[in-house]
Amino acid sequence: MSSRIAATGLLAVALSGCVTLDGFLFNGVPCGDVGPSTCADKSYWDQVCTTCDADYAWDRDYEWFDETLEAGESIRAIDPGRIIDADLTRPDGTILDAYVIPAHGDQPENAEITLVYHHGNYAGIEHYLPRIRMAHEAGYTVYVWDYRGFGKTTDTAPPTPEVWWADAQAVRDQLDSLAADGTLPDADKLLIYANSLGALPAVEMSLYQPGCALVLEAGFTSIEALAGSNSGVFVPDSLLTSGAFDNMEKIKGYDSPLLAMIGSEDETFREEDVAQLVENAATADSLKEVWELPGVHHGITSIGIPDAGYGAWADKLNEFMDRTEACR
Repeated sequence: MSSRIAATGLLAVALSGCVTLDGFLFNGVPCGDVGPSTCADKSYWDQVCTTCDADYAWDRDYEWFDETLEAGESIRAIDPGRIIDADLTRPDGTILDAYVIPAHGDQPENAEITLVYHHGNYAGIEHYLPRIRMAHEAGYTVYVWDYRGFGKTTDTAPPTPEVWWADAQAVRDQLDSLAADGTLPDADKLLIYANSLGALPAVEMSLYQPGCALVLEAGFTSIEALAGSNSGVFVPDSLLTSGAFDNMEKIKGYDSPLLAMIGSEDETFREEDVAQLVENAATADSLKEVWELPGVHHGITSIGIPDAGYGAWADKLNEFMDRTEACR
């Protein structure tokens, strides 16, 4: 089923007054659900094969797209022996699955920056390992976590907004603790990075306590914009959602460095909505930017932003980090 048809059907349900679309945002695969339907029956980039008691294949040899690497470029494997388990136990007993991947050290200007990775709306950490590999290759220390209902996080039900925001705030507090004990290099150099749906907890985290910058790759805007871009029908958020997931409004409280990346062929979020999201931020004009990539799509399978050119993506992050100053 195409995203346009699916969104149109859900929009009709929401307009009937029966439900909001909030609960339809989550497409996680808890590790207990891993099996032939998530692994053997999926295409290469969408396979989810890691069971709850198995380790992630941090050093997997990926079949990178032709578009991803230029001649002479490579994306190194992550040494599984260097992975640091950073699980975070919440007051209700839920364990948020999280990891720290130390920088390889070949790019010292980035090694002191921790890229806090918030993944998108499919499966969990396993699906985003190629992107985590790219962040590691670019020289950053990386922290990544799984939301409730995704991967190896123990609560298999999707979170309510209130629980999700509380988890994001707890993770932000944990980052300070990990920096204090030497697990992370510098508490003042946290690059809060989000892909797609991950923009929701990333914006919450940045409002709670900002890092040195916020980067949104094809970042979530609002349910109103999402429904409109996929169905062609625009109706007010109040008819679709509780409003808890309206980043267009929420980001008005953010005033630190902001970079948004969006592909012209993104099938989920429109360029003009992402541009409005950035415009809404209280960040000074000199420290906010929309990077638009012609011909580029949304996710890994469709060849999204870093997949369409790893070098260009890494160079853009470096350029923005240099310009923010706080991250250097």
